[in-house]
Amino acid sequence: MAILKEGVALVGAGVALGLGAAWVLMRFLAALLFGVQAVDPWILAGVSGVLMAASALAIYIPGRRAAGVDPMVALRCE
Repeated sequence: MAILKEGVALVGAGVALGLGAAWVLMRFLAALLFGVQAVDPWILAGVSGVLMAASALAIYIPGRRAAGVDPMVALRCE
């Protein structure tokens, strides 16, 4: 579970930086879009949630598999 916690923390930091960049660049994006809002909070929240869920799943599956390996067996193989 420590691997999952560290991985999700890194992804969370990336999402936070991305949302901050989107907030800063909102006026520039508004100039490029016609008839659409530059930053829709529902879209940003949805994309952030999907990204966090996909990354948590991508971290959890190999982490759970690696946790089932005996460390001594893994060291003897190499």
